[in-house]
Amino acid sequence: TLASVMGGLSVGVVFALSAPGASVASVVACGAYGAAAGFGGSMIDSVLGATLQFSGVDRCGRVFNFPEEGVRHICGENILDNHQVNLVSSTATALLLGAMCAWGDHTLIDDEWYLAT
Repeated sequence: TLASVMGGLSVGVVFALSAPGASVASVVACGAYGAAAGFGGSMIDSVLGATLQFSGVDRCGRVFNFPEEGVRHICGENILDNHQVNLVSSTATALLLGAMCAWGDHTLIDDEWYLAT
């Protein structure tokens, strides 16, 4: 989760710094939105993975992401595989971040910088 937050923060900061004339407030706002998206996306992925993705273990301790004979169920239903969990969580994160930006506090973003991008 910390890596997700730091990754989102760095992407947000680099995005803001790539715009000519970016203000400090713009860099902070984009960094905050990025960090929130990193944290939220990590949480969504974890919840979906734990509930909708099968996880099991065999008697040798190997972990399986699909039901098979000799595999003891640990958690999750066999509804989504790992690729589908990643797709759903990244799509949901992008939509939620878009909503945050659309209805968020725009006083943090310098109007001249925003209009120039």
